[in-house]
Amino acid sequence: ATTVTARQMTENAFENLLERGKRVNNLLQNPEVDWDTKAGLELAATILEEMGKDTGLYIQVFAADGTLLVSSDQDKETAGQKIDPSVLKKVLAGETVRGIHNEKVNESYLAVAIPMGSSEAIIGVIRLLVPKIGIDRSIQQVREALLWVSLLLLGSAPLTAFLLTRAIRKPILILAKHAGRLTKGELVKKDPWPEEEEFHELVRAVRDLGEYATNLKQEQKRFDDQRIRSLSELSHELRTPLTVILGMVEAILDGVIADPEDQKKSLSTILQRGRSLNQLIDDMLGLTHLETGAIAIDPRPVDIAEFLRHRYEPLRHLVENSGNQFDMQIPDQVLYVHADPERLEQVITNLVKNACQFTQNGSIEVSAGMMQMQAFIRVRDTGCGIAPDQLERIWDRFYRTQALNPHTSGSGAGLGLTIVRKLV
Repeated sequence: ATTVTARQMTENAFENLLERGKRVNNLLQNPEVDWDTKAGLELAATILEEMGKDTGLYIQVFAADGTLLVSSDQDKETAGQKIDPSVLKKVLAGETVRGIHNEKVNESYLAVAIPMGSSEAIIGVIRLLVPKIGIDRSIQQVREALLWVSLLLLGSAPLTAFLLTRAIRKPILILAKHAGRLTKGELVKKDPWPEEEEFHELVRAVRDLGEYATNLKQEQKRFDDQRIRSLSELSHELRTPLTVILGMVEAILDGVIADPEDQKKSLSTILQRGRSLNQLIDDMLGLTHLETGAIAIDPRPVDIAEFLRHRYEPLRHLVENSGNQFDMQIPDQVLYVHADPERLEQVITNLVKNACQFTQNGSIEVSAGMMQMQAFIRVRDTGCGIAPDQLERIWDRFYRTQALNPHTSGSGAGLGLTIVRKLV
């Protein structure tokens, strides 16, 4: 029985490694992961490190020639490290290889090596390892538990053992079956469940564990996808202004841009790009704080008319600098709303900035009033408008279309409306 149990536990461990390997392969299909560039390798290493931290696994990626590209723990690696040629040959042929891998003396791992890429284009090998000592320890605990049970049964009367076994065997097997499904991340079916009264609490606990495990798995997947997507989007947004800044600095240092007037223009562009980077970082931090609840919302009574009067000059300056005319319609009556004035100002400013980007030689108006017993603040412009097929995406982070106004071109990172949506 102990041999069967040990074999089953080892088999479950291999299956878990295989599932994790498929997940890693999917994450590495990100278009930003370019194996021929330093940035692509760094992104791949970041993905492996995060996955390794979350799962406790040691993950390696090898090129088609067997050379190690990246791993989840770069400190463990040695220069020129390669995978075993026999394993490489099988995996590149589309096979999955699993077994015991001895990294060093007295350091054994359960290892699974799978193809990286697709079945049509295998470009390398992904190997996942988990220390064998943990599995061995679990097997030893099971053996000890079975030994104690055996000793207990041997010390009891044969009839008592027979009746006890008959009474508990079936419900325990059912619970064990459901528990086994949980370890594989599968949903636990509601029926059949043990109906014996003695097992009601245990049944409830296993059911609750199943629901919790299912929700946790779904939440983890959503979190992993969001994290990788955010990392890719942010790296893309940072690369463009940094490339411009570095290119102009190198041109000035190399004497390519030697004319003082041209140098002044280049420095102005560098300053503009630097400010854009600073705004991008501020927006990303603000959005992260909103999503994690780190920003406290402090709603209180706010007089809309008084609120808009105090913000007339900053908004007028913003609009007129974009080459447009500004108008504000303030209600005559006192009109209170329950809001956080700082966050309300952030919403209006972001909406006005967005209107400036898509309005050229036009006008932008901010107004307030009452409609159907509800107060409103409206930002209206004479710009080009939004295409119907883009309406659903304007709230997505980093989504933006080509700005119409040359005075504001390149000034937005596509986060303003996302922050507005989170606040409203």
